[in-house]
Amino acid sequence: MDIILPKNISISRNIDSAIWQVLKAKDSVIDIDLTNVEFLYPDGIIMLLTLSKLIHEKTNQRSSWKNTQEKVYAYLERMDIADIAFFSIEVLRKKKRLIFYRSDRPSNNLIEMRVIKNPKESSEVVRSVKDIIYNWFPERVGKADSYIRQIKQFIMHIAGNSLEHSSRKGTGTCYFMLQKYEHAQGTRIYVAFGDTGIGIRNSLKTANSWIKDNDALAIKKAFFEGLSSRSDHSGGLGFMHIREILSEYGGEIVIRSGMAAMKYNRSMRDPEIIKFKQSLPGTQTLFTIK
Repeated sequence: MDIILPKNISISRNIDSAIWQVLKAKDSVIDIDLTNVEFLYPDGIIMLLTLSKLIHEKTNQRSSWKNTQEKVYAYLERMDIADIAFFSIEVLRKKKRLIFYRSDRPSNNLIEMRVIKNPKESSEVVRSVKDIIYNWFPERVGKADSYIRQIKQFIMHIAGNSLEHSSRKGTGTCYFMLQKYEHAQGTRIYVAFGDTGIGIRNSLKTANSWIKDNDALAIKKAFFEGLSSRSDHSGGLGFMHIREILSEYGGEIVIRSGMAAMKYNRSMRDPEIIKFKQSLPGTQTLFTIK
């Protein structure tokens, strides 16, 4: 069975049809057809990984990303994504040679893609992020920089939450991507996370029974009020650091969990809520930093 994805894949996009097909499928092999996909941002990668993991958990078989456009395949080759065990990639070859990204493409920068499975790996990612940002912005080297400190802090906390809530056995997995883009509006850093755990609502319900089954409410409470599943109120620090960066530097946050997603930036009076009919496991987050 092949699941054909739309042209644009992101955390805020509706892929209800694809999720429904996976959940209802009786086939032992389910593949993802990327014929329509011409470009991927980091959160698109996170969504593909999450969907592929859902397929693997249902079938116990590797899925294939079929008919991958050559330019998309070239992008995927720039990270070690093919080393992840639960899927493979098949390129749709229209020419004899791969067409690699031109140097003037906005995404032609160093890509950091990691699979984080324990706190040690999370710490390694934080150190790597610091080095990468200094490489991108050498003028910040040697300065007392709250910008980098806050980025490191929120990555550490968001990755920690993913590990904590992505497995009932305490051995979860977090997918992480970092990339810099040059747009007409200026430089943007994209930080994307994903896990296949219990999600924000189910996490909060362990200590806040009044949350019930409202994914949108759970996301807003977690982000704006720091509500967490910890009785000592020590949670919510990752989102706190993101709020501080948004307030001081600008940018945008998109959080998807369960059947809802929330989009917010400092110019908005109220966050935009997007609702879905199907639910992916876990939580997927994209933070765009100016």
